[in-house]
Amino acid sequence: MEGQALGDQFPPGSGKADSLSTHGVSFAHAQEQKPQMFLLPIKQLSKKISRSRASIYEMINPKSRYFQPLMPQPIRIGRRIFWVSHEVDAFIEATMAARRLSVNH
Repeated sequence: MEGQALGDQFPPGSGKADSLSTHGVSFAHAQEQKPQMFLLPIKQLSKKISRSRASIYEMINPKSRYFQPLMPQPIRIGRRIFWVSHEVDAFIEATMAARRLSVNH
């Protein structure tokens, strides 16, 4: 039971995970509110957005001419630097939306 999410205790579709609550708070609802968080190290981010390590650092540097204001800033855990996966996904979607707008106009 340790290390599992609350909804993982019951098989999907059993309805039991959805009906669990404590003091009127549904755990299933709480899980829906937060996106699952994954951290991407620089190598995985580089592969995901097809940019080199150096260009990623240029994209997050406000003083650089290649600065991308929508590019998420990294977080530091210890000595390592990570990017939050769903923030990177949002950046990619925003970039694609901007491209669609510029193509249509």
